[in-house]
Amino acid sequence: SSNIVGFFTLLSGMTYDNQPWKIMGSLKNVIAIAFGSGAYGMIFPTLWMISYNYSPWRLGLLTILAILGLGLWIIQGHDLWETTTLTGDNTYRKLYNLATIATLFLAVSFFYIILYFLFLLTALVFIDPEFYMEQVGSSSLPTLTNFLQVAWITASVGTITGAVGVGLENEQKVRSTTYGHRQRARYQQMQKRKQEDNKESSE
Repeated sequence: SSNIVGFFTLLSGMTYDNQPWKIMGSLKNVIAIAFGSGAYGMIFPTLWMISYNYSPWRLGLLTILAILGLGLWIIQGHDLWETTTLTGDNTYRKLYNLATIATLFLAVSFFYIILYFLFLLTALVFIDPEFYMEQVGSSSLPTLTNFLQVAWITASVGTITGAVGVGLENEQKVRSTTYGHRQRARYQQMQKRKQEDNKESSE
């Protein structure tokens, strides 16, 4: 029990040290792409109808898939997953990988929340209530809940689309904001070791 508490305390400390909120600065292009694609999709009634007919648990599941998808895309696209260590001790490798996952999960969640409120504002300003009612086949004007659902599904779709924008970001910049100081130092040491090994093998 105490070991489990200690492990999660260490993991949370490492995640805090990575400062996940700072990753937002390195994902500005992703936010722009996600918002642009989502706002464009909101022009058409398709997302309105899907959000009107989807149950909350389906919208929630789509949220989870979108956040996980973007997080895994960042890890894969920027080589943030450690597969080797300097000492061969897998304990540290697993711990740092878990810290990376936790950091990105929080960062992408922040990203999602920002998108959600941007799309909610967009829906409230630009969606005509009577046209919405006609398109979804409702007999009454949309409520705030309906607009919340439109923003919800649009944020999920925008997050998935924004994953494409991760490739536009500078890999070193993303890594520097995802890794804490110690993890960056370990990564640099491993890269240096790889270069030395490659140099020796080529000689």
